[in-house]
Amino acid sequence: MIIEGAPASPPELARLLAAEQANAGSDDGGVVLPCGARIPSTSTPTVTKPALTALLWTIRELGGGFHMPAVRPQHCIDAYAAIIKATNPDICILPGLTHQCGWTPRWDQGAIRLVKEDASTGLSEVKRILAALSLADPGSDWQLIAVNGADGKPAHANNQTSCALYKGGQGISAGKAVVAETDAGLMAVVPLTVPDRFDCCAKVALAAPLAVRARAFFAKAAADTTPTGALPADALVAYSAPAGLAGNEHYAAFRSACEVEYAPPLKQGSRLKLPYWEHIAARDEALLENFMALGPADVVRQDRSMHWEALKSDEHPEILDDVSGKLADALALRHTSGEPAPRLATTRIVDLVRAVLDPAVLPTVGADDPLPEDGCATSMRAKHAGQPAAGKDTTAQACAANQLAEAMLFARLLSDHWPVLGELRLPR
Repeated sequence: MIIEGAPASPPELARLLAAEQANAGSDDGGVVLPCGARIPSTSTPTVTKPALTALLWTIRELGGGFHMPAVRPQHCIDAYAAIIKATNPDICILPGLTHQCGWTPRWDQGAIRLVKEDASTGLSEVKRILAALSLADPGSDWQLIAVNGADGKPAHANNQTSCALYKGGQGISAGKAVVAETDAGLMAVVPLTVPDRFDCCAKVALAAPLAVRARAFFAKAAADTTPTGALPADALVAYSAPAGLAGNEHYAAFRSACEVEYAPPLKQGSRLKLPYWEHIAARDEALLENFMALGPADVVRQDRSMHWEALKSDEHPEILDDVSGKLADALALRHTSGEPAPRLATTRIVDLVRAVLDPAVLPTVGADDPLPEDGCATSMRAKHAGQPAAGKDTTAQACAANQLAEAMLFARLLSDHWPVLGELRLPR
C-alpha cells in the first residue's frame, strides 16, 4: 500500500526488515506468530453460572381427599420422583398437602367403623416421594423441610400444609421454616442459603400458601396455626388456584397483598380438563365428603342433591394440541427491599401427558421439540394400566389416540395441576 505523504522509513527499520527476510526460512520455535493469531491468555476464562431452578407442583389431594386415597399406589410415587428428576430442579415447592382431620371409615373385624383421625398424611406421602427420589437421583441428596407451628407440629390451615424439597448435594441448605400471616392468608416461608456456584443471591426465601383451597369437612377442623414469623421483603412466591388464573379476582388480590412483581402469564395450560362428576364434587363438596348424608335409601334426595345424569362418551384427542387445560399455578417474585434480588429468567409448564407417553408415540401425536420430561414415567403408566387382557385387540391398543387417552388418564391420576418450572438469575 502506498500512502500519500507518508514519512520516510528510518534506517534502523530497514535493517530489521532485511534481517527478517534473511531468516524467513528458518524455524524460530514458534516464538514469532503469524499475523492474526491470538496469543494464549493467562487470565481465567469467564464461566457462566447455572441458574437456580425452582419447581412448583400442586399435587391434587396428596394425603387423601374426596377423589384420592390417603396412600397413593407406589407407581404414582415413583412417577412423581421420575418427573422431578427429569426436570432437574434445585428446589421443589409442594403446597396444599392434606392434613387429615375428621372421621375416616376403617374396616374393623368385619364391620366398618368411623375413626376420628388427625394426621399429616400429605407429609407422609412427600416422605415416600423423597425416598423414591433418593433412589432415582442419589447424587443430589434431596432434603425435606416441613413447616411447623409454635407447638412443633406441622402447621396447617383449612386442613392443609406445605413443604419444600431441595438438593443438599448442590450445597443448598435451609433455615427454620416459619408461618407468616398476610392479607392473603397464612403463608409458609422457607429460607434457603444458596452457594456461590449459582447465578443467584446467597439468601433466597420461598413463600407458598398453606392452603390451596378452602376445604369443607364434616368434622370440625382443627384451629389454624398461629403465625411464627413474617413474610420477608424478598421472596419467590408460589400461587395455586382451584380454578384458572384468567380473570381470577383472588389471584389479583393475592398478588397485591404479597406485593409481588407482575409475572406474564404462561402460554401452556397447567390443569387438565376435569370429568363431569369432579365438577359436581367441587361445587357440592360439603355434601359429597359426608357419604352418610346422601341417604342411600332416599332416591328422591339423591336425585335432588346429586343431579344424576347420564355421562357423555368421551371424545379422545388424537394430538397433543387438543389436550385441553387451563393455567392454575404461577411463580412470582416479591422484591420490596433495596438489596439485589434474582429475577425469573424463564418459566414453563412441565407436560405430564408427554412425561407418561411412550417416546415412540410422541412424533405421531405432534410432539416436535423434545422436552426433558418426555417418556420419563412411561413404565409407571404401564404398571397402572396393567397387563392387557387375553385376546385384546393389539392394533387398537397401539392406536395413538388410545395411547394418548391412557396417558391423559394416568396424568390426571397424578394431578390435574401440572408443575411450573422457573429459573432464577441475578439481573445483568
